[in-house]
Amino acid sequence: MYATGHILYHIIIQEEPLESRELMYKRIVDHSDSKFSKLFPPLVKCLSNNPEDRPRVVQLLKLCFEGLAMRNNENLVERIIRRLENYTDELDRLVVLRTMALLDERKKCDALLREMLPSMAIEQLRRGTVPEAEMFISSTIMFTEIGGFANIVHETDPKTVMLFLNNVYTSFDRIVASYNVYKVETIKDSYMVVSGIPIRNGDLHAQEICASATEMLKAYGSMDALFDGTSLRVGIHSGTCAAGVVGQKVPRYCLYGSATP
Repeated sequence: MYATGHILYHIIIQEEPLESRELMYKRIVDHSDSKFSKLFPPLVKCLSNNPEDRPRVVQLLKLCFEGLAMRNNENLVERIIRRLENYTDELDRLVVLRTMALLDERKKCDALLREMLPSMAIEQLRRGTVPEAEMFISSTIMFTEIGGFANIVHETDPKTVMLFLNNVYTSFDRIVASYNVYKVETIKDSYMVVSGIPIRNGDLHAQEICASATEMLKAYGSMDALFDGTSLRVGIHSGTCAAGVVGQKVPRYCLYGSATP
């Protein structure tokens, strides 16, 4: 009955129930001219501290379903139905908004996953299957290394080193996007890309790697020399590779075979 009193308060006063019973009584008095004034006495009794003072279910049902006459011929039941319809419409609107927000977040998540793993591996993980390793008969892998980096890094502020590497690798990422190559990973000052994996491209893998390597050398040479005396070195090797996802917590796309130096 006490919970029913809170529900009636919400329907009649059209406000959320208050923590203080005294404040709720005051709000009821403020609505003494309401079309539901006949329900105020049982409403107050529903909120009583003493359970014995609260009305019986039959008494409340009789008041509700006999139809309290109102100026616009709307009874309590009709008003409850109308409020429920409005609530349903609002709930539908919220569901649509939340669904759109969820889809937007999923797109962001998918975009981030595509930066970490190949698309086919992502689809397999979504289906709950472990991506199987594949053999690639012909592929070309490239590693870049910053010559002299290890000697200078010990004398440089760590934050400056991070900013420098981010500048270099961001430039390389833009170059990679223009060629048929796949960025595998970066390890310290080493940047690793491959062509012919995970998408086979016939005999074009060596050509794509060499073209992107040339662009990287030019890009590094045109950068502001934060580290004097450094240079970009590139190593390229072609051959057969096995490629697949390793690990579950932080999965990585790894390559093993004769194409890896």
